[in-house]
Amino acid sequence: MRNIALALMLCLTMAGSALASDQADSNGDGLDALIARHSKALEIRDGKLAGPGGEWLAKQAGSVRFTLFGESHMTREIPELATGLWRGIAPAGYEHLVIETSPLAARTIERLLRSGEGDYERYLADGRAATIPFYNSKEEIQLLETVVGDNHAPALWGVDQIFVAGGVRVLERLLDLAQTGPQREAAQLALEKAKDNPHFVAAAPDDELVALEKAFAGGPAEAADLVAELARSHDIYQPFSGGGSIYLANRDREQLMKRHFVRQYRDAAAGGRSPKVMLKTGEAEPCQGFSLPEPFAKLVPEDGYRVFDLAALRPHASLWNDLDPLLKSAIWSYDALIAVPNARPATPVADDAG
Repeated sequence: MRNIALALMLCLTMAGSALASDQADSNGDGLDALIARHSKALEIRDGKLAGPGGEWLAKQAGSVRFTLFGESHMTREIPELATGLWRGIAPAGYEHLVIETSPLAARTIERLLRSGEGDYERYLADGRAATIPFYNSKEEIQLLETVVGDNHAPALWGVDQIFVAGGVRVLERLLDLAQTGPQREAAQLALEKAKDNPHFVAAAPDDELVALEKAFAGGPAEAADLVAELARSHDIYQPFSGGGSIYLANRDREQLMKRHFVRQYRDAAAGGRSPKVMLKTGEAEPCQGFSLPEPFAKLVPEDGYRVFDLAALRPHASLWNDLDPLLKSAIWSYDALIAVPNARPATPVADDAG
């Protein structure tokens, strides 16, 4: 069986209920016929999703409030598909893209994209490519440029913790925000240590973070927020570097992401607006992807894409009960699956420090 990268899409209304499928009746078919009837050809044409699958995806996502685009990170085709999807749903009122970065990183990306052509790529190339790991490829930058170019700020919402290699950038910002001698001294000391230790966010001694907290107590609101974000991120990384409960760390990360999202959504919803939001997140996985079972794989073309309506399969679980557990979980969790044959690695931005 061919190895195929997957992109998964979940469409949600304001109330959070899954979007209904076009058709859920199996007509007495077996699994092969059921899957074939609920799949559609998909292509990218002039930068937009096209074909029956492209029209169907745009209709599904355009009619709801939230669209979650799940993915394998660092592939070339998946951000191209996300860009094509965005171009198809933006006319339906989508204004914001949630990305897997910290709020500070998202603000930095958007500021640089708006400040001038190539500024963000130059920022990454100046030794910073590893600090924003999922948005340092040519294809991802094209997606971000498309979203930012279509909307007023803030178009990008970061909801994650501070990345483990992002301490230097946070502390540079803290130094910019410092208003007193003790604040500058604390920020400068921590910055020098972060430059010597790329994993400062995870490895910093607790007393150093406490010193930053004391120095910036009563200082600028953004500075206090960044110090608190450093402390939360440090705690999240601790089980992976110094011991502790991985379950609790992942739970804390999920709660942090929810708080970040709710805060930014409430800001955007001020005045009675109802923003439409696309969320893009996933895991960094080997580029060989996933081996789809034959009823799916035989429908995927060699040089194109295929979209499968997973919601239509749910009422007929007895037909696919023997599928791979990961695929079964995807069917229960997502409304659509896009199969990407022969996925290629993303095109990285050159890092002058590397």
